[in-house]
Amino acid sequence: VYREYGLSPNEHAFQNFLLEVCGLISRNNIIPPKCYISYAWYEQSADNDKLHIFLRRLTKDLERLGMQVFFDIRNM
Repeated sequence: VYREYGLSPNEHAFQNFLLEVCGLISRNNIIPPKCYISYAWYEQSADNDKLHIFLRRLTKDLERLGMQVFFDIRNM
């Protein structure tokens, strides 16, 4: 099923994990935590581009959980 949506098995597992966390937060009236994302730069520009794509997606996924995310390249 996950391949129909273009997800690797790891991406599919991560999306399922996010859904479980979202349910836990919702069912237990938990205030979502805040998150700060920082990272090291690669020497190769192409590697940085891939990293930024991953980090932007991670930021969006965490925000969908209701988390307040401070992502240094977006917020600085």
